[in-house]
Amino acid sequence: MKVNVLLNNETVLFAKAELEKYLFLLDKKISDTFVVELGFMDKTDDEIDTVEVNIGKNGGTLKGSNPRSVLYAVYQYLEALGIRWVRHGHDGEYIPEGVKVEEHEVVFTHTATSKYRGTCLEGASSLEVLLTNIDWAAKMGLNAYFLQFTNPFGFMNRWYKHQRNGYRLNENLQPEDGMLFKDKVAVEVKKRGLSFHDVGHGWTSMPLGLLESDGEGDYPEEIRSKFALVNGKRSVADGAANTQLCYSNPEVRTLMAECVADYSEAHPEIDVIHFWLADGSSNYCECDACRQKRPADWYVMLLNEVDEALTKRNLDTKIVFLAYLDLLWAPLEEKIKNLDRMILMFAPIGRFYDTSYAQVGELTEEIPYELNKMHNPKDNEDNLGHLARWYKQFPVDCFSYEYYYWRAAKHHYGDFGTFNLAKIVYEDIVSMKKYNVLGVVSCQAQRAFMPNGFGQYVMCKAMWDEKISFEQMTDDYFEAAFGSLAEDFKGYFMRQSANSKVVIHRTEEMSLAIKHEAENMLAFLKEKQDEINALPFAKRKSVFYAQFHMEMLIKYMTAEAATKETYYEENRDKWVDLARFVYINEPEMQMAFDVELFMKDLAVIHPELKKFPEMGMVPGVVAELIPD
Repeated sequence: MKVNVLLNNETVLFAKAELEKYLFLLDKKISDTFVVELGFMDKTDDEIDTVEVNIGKNGGTLKGSNPRSVLYAVYQYLEALGIRWVRHGHDGEYIPEGVKVEEHEVVFTHTATSKYRGTCLEGASSLEVLLTNIDWAAKMGLNAYFLQFTNPFGFMNRWYKHQRNGYRLNENLQPEDGMLFKDKVAVEVKKRGLSFHDVGHGWTSMPLGLLESDGEGDYPEEIRSKFALVNGKRSVADGAANTQLCYSNPEVRTLMAECVADYSEAHPEIDVIHFWLADGSSNYCECDACRQKRPADWYVMLLNEVDEALTKRNLDTKIVFLAYLDLLWAPLEEKIKNLDRMILMFAPIGRFYDTSYAQVGELTEEIPYELNKMHNPKDNEDNLGHLARWYKQFPVDCFSYEYYYWRAAKHHYGDFGTFNLAKIVYEDIVSMKKYNVLGVVSCQAQRAFMPNGFGQYVMCKAMWDEKISFEQMTDDYFEAAFGSLAEDFKGYFMRQSANSKVVIHRTEEMSLAIKHEAENMLAFLKEKQDEINALPFAKRKSVFYAQFHMEMLIKYMTAEAATKETYYEENRDKWVDLARFVYINEPEMQMAFDVELFMKDLAVIHPELKKFPEMGMVPGVVAELIPD
């Protein structure tokens, strides 16, 4: 076997190494006459990803429209030979046995359905998790990776501090470690040719020389005068990154624009900078000058000044601006001057994932905006109505920033079989183009593979090729993940999703039905242990994760059903039993299960649990109360 590259490019050379590695793992007897060439298609395109696979018995060519598409061509060819990546990391990699590479002719050309296909860091993550996620993202055809804030320390410290888990020691991550980790992430992103997105929140703190987490303090008037006036005071809200500024102040806008330009110039590895205002709603400046325009009008003025600052430095960095919370209400007066630099991000954070974009009716008319009296959109018609008004004024590329796998208990971990949410994800993605949305960047936990990775698989595959049906994806995933037990697991997870339809308001009967399904499946798997032991490693690991989830569900639903009958305090031992089980098993589950996010959001559904310190709902207290 010989692999030739037709151009000297880091990503193409990486593609060569990946092809050689996996072909060797598949078939160690490939002849020397089998030659594959890697290179560009006749028509190249930096933004649109197209692959051209033309391999016969003696080899052939793997080509792409750009460097990362050459890498995609390699992975798509390997998938055609039977390789699957059902999770990130080595234990999610299935490599079939007995494949004779030279007997397979694989010929096709394909352009990715969605132009924007990415994930964004949320939850609690180690460096290992971030790096394996980037590797998996490329294998699954994603083309963007987004690290929020200038330093990912906050997300990573949640993992290394283990602040909710009294069985784990604080590993004392420092802010400077976060920046070192970020550099390592950037290297892996660029090696694969992915688009590197950065920052988002933080532009209201950094220009003033404040840390994103800085709270209220004894600030000089020079700084305090730049904070938004809210309820008669100019003060820090919940951290400097969540504090709006006085955007009618020209000095504020200049500081922010120059800060973006400085950052972009200092970080040439960044392809796309997200320029967002502070987080939170109804916290905009109420001074007489700021009242003269909508927040979105001030935002557009800022975007124009950012563009001017970048242009003066000959920087071509793309800028993402967003329709989010108060900024869902489009501007009334201001216009973006340089649309070529801008990408619109639609961020429907208040959305509940009970219906998809395929089920949308007539879009609603705009409710008049009142300063700091924002009304959350009530449904998808409301959300998409806001997007339509933005797009009508600014017809630029747009992607949706979805939260499918962010809030664990309310979204993905609340669907105990994963089918409900996976179907919503699929229907969303194949319906988005009618609303001028060109893909998804998923704001999510990086460890969203519990009890399976089906939803993640569907999200990636639908953005790569919308013509693959949901049923095809289902069959392919469960065969790849569970082998001979695929139909058994598919049926089990479908039943659990049916029981999970009402995520927050489950009845006692629903809780007990979920518990009994898990008990029955565990008993079935006990009888199938010899068959499980014979499965390839990745499939055995899939069963292992699913069994943990079943045991967790039994404890969870036991506590929940009992609490429907009596009070939380009377069932404290059952809830603590759940917490201890999850915390003790975290080391073995951590690559698939974001425990910190799960326990944090469990309190959203069951706020009474905050009264039990040993549940870990109060960070830092649990270590003293859970015994060794």
